Amino acid sequence: MLSAYIKAVTEASPQARVIFDRFHVQRLAHDALDEVRREEVRNASSETRAELKRTRWALQKNPWNLRRFEQQKVSMVQRTNKRLYRAYLLKETLLAVLDRRQINVASLKLDEWLAWACRSKLPPFVKLARTVRKYRDGILAYIQTRLNNGRVEGLNGKARVLTRRAFGFHDARSLIAMLFLCCGGVSVAPTQLCLFEVH
Repeated sequence: MLSAYIKAVTEASPQARVIFDRFHVQRLAHDALDEVRREEVRNASSETRAELKRTRWALQKNPWNLRRFEQQKVSMVQRTNKRLYRAYLLKETLLAVLDRRQINVASLKLDEWLAWACRSKLPPFVKLARTVRKYRDGILAYIQTRLNNGRVEGLNGKARVLTRRAFGFHDARSLIAMLFLCCGGVSVAPTQLCLFEVH
């Protein structure tokens, strides 16, 4: 489906540059890590299963945001489960590549990450590496331009909320008018009301 969309865009606008938003690449890495964690929980002995189950959020967070008890969970994973810790390092390394500013260094580091992920013996990361390799140019375009689609997704979210709140619209013009009213920066001040006492 994504390939068909990219093909349609490039046919309609040959000069367009396809850029993959960091959020979506990061999401794929987090999902791959969680798949490895769930598999390790399923295969763990009964005494380590409970400890591994409680590591999900610590492994997903940025290292600099970890609280002391979350750091201890990551350290426990490092000591007790090499596969899960390797998945954690793969996730963190890919995110570090996305933080790079120099495109040549980022390209080199991305290729190193792809080689590591392919030989990691972790099926979710092998699959992720195939996806990243397929869309490598678009990911590098993000690193070079830092463009993302956060504003568009925010507007789409507001449109969904407005549609839900209105229980649907009969035609597109009504939705567009409501979007302009709510998101267009128009401030509507109520007129002063005169209150009369009824005797």
